[in-house]
Amino acid sequence: MKKLLSLLFIFMAGAGLKAVAQNFPIDSLTKKVSFVEVVQAPGYTKSSGFDRGLVVLHRMYKQADTKIKESDKDNGIIVLNGFTQLMMKGKGGILVPDPDLVLYKLTIAFKNGKYRYEFTDFQQNRSGVPIHMEKWIEHNVPGDNFYTAKDHIQANLDFVYDDIHKRINEFKTGMLGDKSIEKKDW
Repeated sequence: MKKLLSLLFIFMAGAGLKAVAQNFPIDSLTKKVSFVEVVQAPGYTKSSGFDRGLVVLHRMYKQADTKIKESDKDNGIIVLNGFTQLMMKGKGGILVPDPDLVLYKLTIAFKNGKYRYEFTDFQQNRSGVPIHMEKWIEHNVPGDNFYTAKDHIQANLDFVYDDIHKRINEFKTGMLGDKSIEKKDW
């Protein structure tokens, strides 16, 4: 009975670990990680939304012009190749940059009164060999020895997840427009 309970406990603990990586939205058709949302933007036309989107991207990304691969105002589409610099906790809990980057594609499409963003094609490029993030998720389960503890897979997944959500919030906030400061007589 004790063995059965201990096995059940190990199984439940393992199921909980796997669930952490499952927070990533997976596209049902492509089976790839895909952060997608349609955001209502009343007052924006396709053209004005596109212009505002470019301004926001230039604020978010250093040298955005080199990262923007497509900028089609007539069709209201911007495609940007971005990356996330992985960070590892070093001694004393200090974050240290990892030399590996996670690359992704950000596609933004504008229509009158709304826009849609898509963060897709996540991959780590190690020595010219792409490692898709879906592989990290697939092998991030107890008992799977494809990756070792030195690979920090769960920490990498957590970092990418948080970073993409920060970028999403930054973009959505930027699309709301600049706050105007009204000076009042005192």
